Amino acid sequence: MARPATFFIVFFLLFFAVHGDSIGGSGALDISRVTEIQRKASGSIPELRTPPKVESAIARGRKLTQRGQAAIQQCSWNSAEAECVISEEAEIEIFSRSGNADAEYFADRLLCDNLLDQESCYDAGCLWGDDQRCSFGVTSREIANCFRNATVYLHRSQRDTICGVLDDEPDCEANSQCNWDDAFGVCDLDFWNTLTGVPSNSDSTPEGFSEVYAMMRREAVLAFNEEYPTHRRIENNLDDVLAWMPPPFQCPEEFDQLVCDFAQPFMRAMPTSIYCETLYGRDWEACDEDDLCQVYDGDTRVCTVSDEELEQMLAEATQVYIDAIHDPFLRDVYEVNINCSRIDRIATCEAAGCIWLDDEGCTVSNVQLRTAYLEDIDDESHPVCHVFIVADRYGCEDILTFDECEDDEHCSWDQFDGICYPSEQAIVDYILENDSDLEEEFDEVADACAGQRNRRACLNL
Repeated sequence: MARPATFFIVFFLLFFAVHGDSIGGSGALDISRVTEIQRKASGSIPELRTPPKVESAIARGRKLTQRGQAAIQQCSWNSAEAECVISEEAEIEIFSRSGNADAEYFADRLLCDNLLDQESCYDAGCLWGDDQRCSFGVTSREIANCFRNATVYLHRSQRDTICGVLDDEPDCEANSQCNWDDAFGVCDLDFWNTLTGVPSNSDSTPEGFSEVYAMMRREAVLAFNEEYPTHRRIENNLDDVLAWMPPPFQCPEEFDQLVCDFAQPFMRAMPTSIYCETLYGRDWEACDEDDLCQVYDGDTRVCTVSDEELEQMLAEATQVYIDAIHDPFLRDVYEVNINCSRIDRIATCEAAGCIWLDDEGCTVSNVQLRTAYLEDIDDESHPVCHVFIVADRYGCEDILTFDECEDDEHCSWDQFDGICYPSEQAIVDYILENDSDLEEEFDEVADACAGQRNRRACLNL
């Protein structure tokens, strides 16, 4: 089974150029430092969650509620509240013959939700889940029919059906659509390839990055040595050294331009490292006081480019990848998520409209995701779209505790998943407010039930 969220941790395998013997180890970075900076600076591409229970709230168009002529139990006794309410059986019967597409879909969901064993669940055409519950399932492809840009759903499905079934690394790497994740020991879809058309390595750098960066580095070293052939010349022109950039790099034909654009931001690390080590040498205190520099203890202690500067380079490289995403919907959402993930303070995170999670830090909020979903809806007449609209209206996903969730009649807490989602009441209210004839029929039964004051009268109505 796939993990709840897939983290695109980009391990930038950089070995920055050493500027000859005259300046010792300037420009060289310990790879473990780059990896650590990347873990802090780079965000995860979100799973792009659909509102919980969408899969069981949307139908495939088949009719499940073909029932016999047995008498319908109109009412149900709520012992906790000591009140008589309309039964789910009656709701199914009313909604299934209503001619209202939303109501018919909801009736099918209710029917599945009320089947308690696997056999009857399958017999009704429903899906039996890992949580040992029956639900009216729907595929990612079916959900995608509601939206202009379907990639968000289709790549989720691909991950599970193509790569998720591969259990060992050789089989995984043999499939051009997949990458092996060493951290979790699972086979994942090559998302960057899916989104940009450019295959990536298992570390999520684009294929060919190491080769292209090595070419760039060699050209940069030659150009820098030619312009600054001596240590003294460097010392006398430090401001120029800091601003120095290598000449334009001609991307080889065998590599996609994205690979070259991805590597380009890191070329600034070399002159900055040379500047820091030349200016401060072993004056560690002065080195740390310069925003561009910091003391780094690798194989040897050195004054080199600061983490903040590297984070900016990492951000620019990540932006190259995001800009290359074909799907405009995903491109916008991923950019929001990356921006959230770079925030390291709770107050700043919340002010930016993101959400702070103790185990993840700052990440894209459900509000931001719902806004993106609603803007992307293509066919508002389809019931799946209405499920997204209901989720947005009540904001149940933003509620993080059981008590607060259950206090709102339009929300319900899922004990298995530990999340708050729109309740059946929320969906019923939405359906009825848009169909006055159905509302009148529904209210007639509901009012009759509400008038019964004890359990016996309630169940005998």
